[in-house]
Amino acid sequence: MRLAELLHREMQARGVKARPLALKAGLGETAVRDILQGKSQQPRRRTLEKIAAALGLPAGYFLDMANLAGPAFDGYPPDPVADHAGGRGAAQDADHLFDAAASGFPAMPAAPLGIAVKGRLDGAGTLHPLAPGDLREVPLPPGESNPTLLSCYIMDDDSMADTLVRGSYFIVKDIRAGGTIAPSNDYLIMAEGRCYLRQLYQDEAGCLWFIAMPKSPRPGLAAFAANMDMPGAAMHDDPQALGVRDILGRIVYDARLRQ
Repeated sequence: MRLAELLHREMQARGVKARPLALKAGLGETAVRDILQGKSQQPRRRTLEKIAAALGLPAGYFLDMANLAGPAFDGYPPDPVADHAGGRGAAQDADHLFDAAASGFPAMPAAPLGIAVKGRLDGAGTLHPLAPGDLREVPLPPGESNPTLLSCYIMDDDSMADTLVRGSYFIVKDIRAGGTIAPSNDYLIMAEGRCYLRQLYQDEAGCLWFIAMPKSPRPGLAAFAANMDMPGAAMHDDPQALGVRDILGRIVYDARLRQ
């Protein structure tokens, strides 16, 4: 989903038009309309943060969505006002500036400390857009203090129903933050160019697999062989077997997030 579509959806869900949103965000109306019309392909980071806050979303909502991670969003352009004060960049950006205090609108409070919900993930590794009524942000789970290491999704089907029911919110902690990799834990993995939620399983021969956990057999759900250096683990004779490098994060659950 492109940025324009995502912004339009969030505005429509709240019944907000471009001008009131721009006023609340402390921006010129042109800044919002340019994004909606696809004219602004690389909006400034601060612009997106202000729009997110005005919509009651986490500051990084539009920045962190996985489907915005294309080439245009790998790096953000410099702030033309800060870097070219008084020059051509500042003049071009003048239409996008607005004095919120002078408008009589109260300053927007900082976005609450939480985790943006990235979408609905199914057992086939497809990330679907959030549905109307889905939470857009969830609180930090107990014991966690750094939201940059965490991401959140909604389980879109029953492919992991033994451990996570359809409609549940689940939080992924970046594997680089540490933590034990062991059988019976659930992980978000990258395989065949897609993200999958799977449980690490060790069979009777000692071989490791990433498997789905439906309540009843679902042969169509892919299982992935894994080779990892851990006690008692046997190795697959498969050059395509996944390794630690293919684990994106481990799943942490918070019962308060369950529907």
